[in-house]
Amino acid sequence: MTLSAPSSAGHPPPCRAPARTAVLGAPGTGADALVAALHAAAPAGSARGWACVPVPLEPDTAHPARALQALRASGCTQAWLMGLDGLPADGVTATGHGGADARERQDAALRDLLRTLGWTYVVFYGPPAARLRQALALLAPAGAAMATASPPAARPRPMNQREPAWGCEKCSDPDCERRLFQRLLTQDAERA
Repeated sequence: MTLSAPSSAGHPPPCRAPARTAVLGAPGTGADALVAALHAAAPAGSARGWACVPVPLEPDTAHPARALQALRASGCTQAWLMGLDGLPADGVTATGHGGADARERQDAALRDLLRTLGWTYVVFYGPPAARLRQALALLAPAGAAMATASPPAARPRPMNQREPAWGCEKCSDPDCERRLFQRLLTQDAERA
């Protein structure tokens, strides 16, 4: 007996092994803390059902060639990048890391490395609890929300606002974000 893939586009893609995801950030942004919090928050055995495996990495951005080699050797194919929000604007952080200029240079270097590698990445913002919630949502296996007994809580929305056609908060494609933003600007200009 031969089985063929369903022809309907509405079916989910076949299951794949979880992708390794590099968790990166400038010093003091909490990349290691996020991974530790994920493992602490995960019920026993749930980590095996995650859609990706978060791997904390600290490439030496002072040596881009070595950093690229280390990232390639990690086995990762995508990344989570910790944002710079919520950090002191100047001076030294509580963990002893350099000031804002040093963190901004490190962040820019990490983004350049990710672009060079061609990896997609998601930037995490907010306090640690918000970053943990975002990470847990990204780790949920595809279709997990549909398998729950109760639907997710609806978020309030103005009556004149449409629901987006896809989940942009889970997208990390900068070109897609620019196209969406440009489309929104065009729609606003046409209404005016």
